[in-house]
Amino acid sequence: MTLADKQQQWIEDWGIIPDSYERLSALMAEAGSEPEFGDDLKREEWLVPGCQARVWLLGGVGEDGLCRFRADSDAPMVRALAVFLCRLYSGHPAAEVIEVEPEILDRLGLSGHLTPTRRRGLEFIRLRLRQLAGGGAMGEGPAVV
Repeated sequence: MTLADKQQQWIEDWGIIPDSYERLSALMAEAGSEPEFGDDLKREEWLVPGCQARVWLLGGVGEDGLCRFRADSDAPMVRALAVFLCRLYSGHPAAEVIEVEPEILDRLGLSGHLTPTRRRGLEFIRLRLRQLAGGGAMGEGPAVV
């Protein structure tokens, strides 16, 4: 399944929830199942610059040629969105991660509930995902690949 196909499938799956506020709430609940980073992974060099909340993002391309990402944040909503994006892009080749934009947040009506500051933070998270997929200057955490 391509990343574009996965995104479309998720849009259909999450679209079953009729209200965008309920979708956002469900997204936050689902992100709660993702383990939080320990202090050993909350390194300064893994912080996403430009985000108002602290967001740690780890990832890269594994030996199998597929990207894997993990995220954590000190702000619950930001954590949920970052984890969601990491899950969306994980398991796909770098070229797809770099190329395919996350239109899912707009299509599900979630972006409309975000402040301009949060939307800008998501842009920085997306930039970091592309950098990591392209072999950017951020190390791969031991729990990622």
